[in-house]
Amino acid sequence: TACSPCRLRATPCSPPAPAAPRLCRQSLPAAHSIMTDPECAVAGVQLVDDQTSHTLLLFLSFLLLSFVGGAIAIAGAMPPDPSVHWPGHSWIHFMKRLHVIFSIGCFLMNLCACFFSVFALHRTLAGGFDMRGRSAAEVLLRELEYEYVAVSVYYFAGMMLLMGPVGIRCFCMVQQGLRSDTLAAAVMCLIVGVVLLILSFFNAHLVHTPFASFAHLCLRFIELSLARCFGGGKPAVTLLLA
Repeated sequence: TACSPCRLRATPCSPPAPAAPRLCRQSLPAAHSIMTDPECAVAGVQLVDDQTSHTLLLFLSFLLLSFVGGAIAIAGAMPPDPSVHWPGHSWIHFMKRLHVIFSIGCFLMNLCACFFSVFALHRTLAGGFDMRGRSAAEVLLRELEYEYVAVSVYYFAGMMLLMGPVGIRCFCMVQQGLRSDTLAAAVMCLIVGVVLLILSFFNAHLVHTPFASFAHLCLRFIELSLARCFGGGKPAVTLLLA
């Protein structure tokens, strides 16, 4: 019989090289999932899809909510009449000024959130970077971290400042209608509890990001802003002046 090629060699035949692993990337349709691809399901690899639509929807929601919050703040910037709601109280002027400061601060925060949302939308539509990822959070933290952090900080801080005028007006309504400072103070404590509840839910919402809390998010925003300030160029000078 004829000798096989392996018998003519001094060394035994090596096993065949393993086939290259199949990549589950953008070649698959957007509706494709791990459960519909046996090879991906066995390998435990998550699909990498285009996250452009999810990113656009996220920043669009920030834009609309910030616009509504800013409109509410500027519409209710005028404080209640102290002679009607706080007769006889020595701190009426302090409450009046605090109401105006909170309202203006809320409006400015939401205005910044609107502008950052618009810039993020335009940058996403213009393209120029990879929008593929396992989730929208992954793409945001990789390609649009500064915009995402800035919008989140400005929007949430603006909504928290809005609770100041709301609390003052609720205090006025209770104090004027029931003539009870104790009950009005209880209403203020209830509003503070609601604010803390919202803050806890916001912190829980950050579970898919590397940020542990709203304070950590603010520190990251300051860090990114300082990095841009000292990064050089005209945009850095403008940001430093701001």
